[in-house]
Amino acid sequence: MRPDVRVFDCGTVVLFRPVSREARRWFQADVAVEPWQWYGPCLAVNHRQAGGLVQELDRAGFIVEVEQEPGCPAPAQEAA
Repeated sequence: MRPDVRVFDCGTVVLFRPVSREARRWFQADVAVEPWQWYGPCLAVNHRQAGGLVQELDRAGFIVEVEQEPGCPAPAQEAA
């Protein structure tokens, strides 16, 4: 099954990339963010708030995939 949201743990910052249409709509409607928090197609979140966002995504029924590879994607790499 394809994930709705991909998560990249970058240390103090965690990136959330909504990949399904439904997840993108959910982020627009249900997540209060500032424009500067977007890193390309990813929402950059402080690691202290990331767990709560993952829980809310789970409650909303989304499939979340956490990337196990070290490092974080550059915006151009994730835009593809």
